[in-house]
Amino acid sequence: MVQFMSFASRSIPFIRLFGSVCCLLALTTTALRAKTIRWFSDPLKDNRTSSGAAMDGGFRFELGVFTGGFTPTSANTADWASHWASAQRAVYNESNRLFTAQFTVTSNASPFTAGAQAWVWGFGGTSGREWILFRALSWTWPEPDPIDPIGFDWNADDATQVVLGAIKPPGSPAILMRSAAVSNSAPPASTFNLWRVEELSDVALNGPDDDPDGDGIPNILEYLFGTRPRSRDALPVTPISIVEISGQRYLQISIPRRLDRPATLITEVSTDLALWSSGPTYTQVTASAPDALLVRALAPLGSATPRLFMRMRATP
Repeated sequence: MVQFMSFASRSIPFIRLFGSVCCLLALTTTALRAKTIRWFSDPLKDNRTSSGAAMDGGFRFELGVFTGGFTPTSANTADWASHWASAQRAVYNESNRLFTAQFTVTSNASPFTAGAQAWVWGFGGTSGREWILFRALSWTWPEPDPIDPIGFDWNADDATQVVLGAIKPPGSPAILMRSAAVSNSAPPASTFNLWRVEELSDVALNGPDDDPDGDGIPNILEYLFGTRPRSRDALPVTPISIVEISGQRYLQISIPRRLDRPATLITEVSTDLALWSSGPTYTQVTASAPDALLVRALAPLGSATPRLFMRMRATP
């Protein structure tokens, strides 16, 4: 049997099809509403720290903006991190001596408003306090553009405003970037999971207690101390000393750390290396500096406690 369909009945699927086309066009237009920022440094350039050492794979570079009208200077580095909004992070490639990344701008949600000053902040070194901050005057945050989605190339070589460190420092024609040392200031924070992705993404032994390079330092301590998990490093020194207070002698330990590496530190004490105890009944933090934590045992050394041991544990 042949059935005939009226024009009115055929109009229903036509309307649905038209609606689907409109939806497709809307999605396509949204996808095109973007600008791409390719930010990078030229490869195989000489990039150095303040001490003259070559930048290594521990350096990170972030593309971002400062919020709340904050103006970074070499005198207010302690406030940079609290006013910083990062759009993207790139790991420094020590083999090719460069950083490179590509960021797609799809909106101008605060603080990445159109016209905001864009910066590149590099930081590294064992303590995380070798910094460089730079931009070019033309590096302003773009608007997404459906008509001309072609992006920008922001090359470190073109930087004209350098707050800390140097780009193509005078008298050193072979150097592209040179970081500067800062004190009492922390760079942007890195969680253990982010650090693990950046440092150990292709390594099976990437858990907190694993030790892929076999240097005796588990990953969690490599993270905390700022050493590299794929190169055999010496364990950072944790000095033990005796302090005298009101005629009593107490054992104390100094623990190096990085403020940009959040972790839970537990200091334990023992009289026999078998039973370990921790908590406010046994230890007390006596000083908290940006690069070290000083912890004292509460039990005095004497006839009741002729010997005492201290150790530190960490968890992400």
